[in-house]
Amino acid sequence: MSPELAKKKHTKYFQRLLQLMPSRLAESDSTRAVIAFFAISGLDVLDSLDEIGDSMKADAVDWIYKLQIVGAGPCSGFQGSTTIPKEASKYQCGHLATTYTGLVTLLILGDNLDRVDRKSIIEGVRACQNPDGSFQAIVMGYESDMRFLYCACCVSAILDDWSGINKASAIDYILRSISYDGAIGQGPGLESHGGSTFCAIASLFLMNELHNVLTEEHLNRLRRWCLMRQDGGFNGRPGKPSDTCYSFWIGATLQLLDVGSLSDPDANKAFLLQTQDILVGGFAKFDNCSPDPLHTYLGLCGLSLLGEPGLNSINAALNITERAYRHLQEEGTIKRTLSQKRKTEEALRALFSKGTTSPSAEREGTLTVVGVGSQPRPKTSSEVAWGTAVMELQSWLLYHLVAVTDCNQVAFI
Repeated sequence: MSPELAKKKHTKYFQRLLQLMPSRLAESDSTRAVIAFFAISGLDVLDSLDEIGDSMKADAVDWIYKLQIVGAGPCSGFQGSTTIPKEASKYQCGHLATTYTGLVTLLILGDNLDRVDRKSIIEGVRACQNPDGSFQAIVMGYESDMRFLYCACCVSAILDDWSGINKASAIDYILRSISYDGAIGQGPGLESHGGSTFCAIASLFLMNELHNVLTEEHLNRLRRWCLMRQDGGFNGRPGKPSDTCYSFWIGATLQLLDVGSLSDPDANKAFLLQTQDILVGGFAKFDNCSPDPLHTYLGLCGLSLLGEPGLNSINAALNITERAYRHLQEEGTIKRTLSQKRKTEEALRALFSKGTTSPSAEREGTLTVVGVGSQPRPKTSSEVAWGTAVMELQSWLLYHLVAVTDCNQVAFI
């Protein structure tokens, strides 16, 4: 009989990570933003985010913004920790992975991203793309593979700005990385791998190109390869044992490919629950290892994909909860609405600043312009009524979100 999910223990595990990381994670100090993402998003998956309180949430938001490198051109983005201070700015550089985790963690915490330097971040994304379509982690030069292409796509999707990615080049890189067995490696000519396969498929999904660039034959070969990775849990490559994290990497890929129901959920769940530590909380890579933040988070995500009761559902492409994704959608709608309203206001100002013919002038057969540039004089009652009507019309148009396409035409959207 499989053990039950130790939900309270895992909640405490993530809470401890947010207070003090264990000494064995000292080597991860430069990527604390990623650890924070695992902990905060993990609490969200557990539906326990409110356990940390509003004060800690606010502190976490402020800390993440301290990691943002503002107005640094191609070096813009989020760094992994505060190890390099602002005084040593020439050594500061945004990293695609921590830019992605920084943005999604802000969303999970309910932030509206108003303090995000969007233009500079997109410039940083653009600078990290290589001529072959891949992305390097930082503009200063680093390893480049499918992981960072995925991070670039996530950042672009979150900010709703794809101008920093040459999509055609990125898609070509993905297609050239498809191996003989139908799955995808970290780059052209490399071995198929569960993690890189997820990154590639999720990137195509976020670009809305998945079914445009892969034929049904390609998709079926890929589905078969992913389903063949299950031997209880899921492994990342043929001949390897099941590993907790691949319940997400492969499980999410199967969901994006619309065949998640074809795997064996009971066997996967049994494997995952055997790798949890029911004493201190957390999940390990294997059942005989110690828990760590990555496998704890991805293990819970894998269980969420299986529909585990008490867990929030996951958005497979962005690797955040559907709750956080809805917040992103709502913020995006609000920003588009406000942007449209500003454009409408500017267009209406241009329209009405040209002046409107007053009723009294029309009756007298002369043209008197009431508006910008007119000579101040006492207004007649009819002119006051006319001006009021114009203002009411303007307010009505703004309320109904119209787009003025021409000074003489108003188009509803």
